[in-house]
Amino acid sequence: RLADADGVVVMANDAYYCRLVGKPAGEVVGRPLAEAYAPAARDAALRAHRDRFAARATPPRSEAEVALWDGRTRWVELGETLLDLPG
Repeated sequence: RLADADGVVVMANDAYYCRLVGKPAGEVVGRPLAEAYAPAARDAALRAHRDRFAARATPPRSEAEVALWDGRTRWVELGETLLDLPG
């Protein structure tokens, strides 16, 4: 998925991201990325995204177990790249 500086999803990959979070693109695009996480993890996820974006930081790849909105947990490989695109 691609998210803007505010943490709003602007594009989501049906083949991977949407399957992972269990929601179609129409339910994630235009919504805060944190909605994919369990309620207890949402504030921290959004804050971390905004902090990395503001710092223009690209963290190293990592693996983590994430708790999703519907109670499922999944191990994922996390990798982020800042894209600076017009508009």
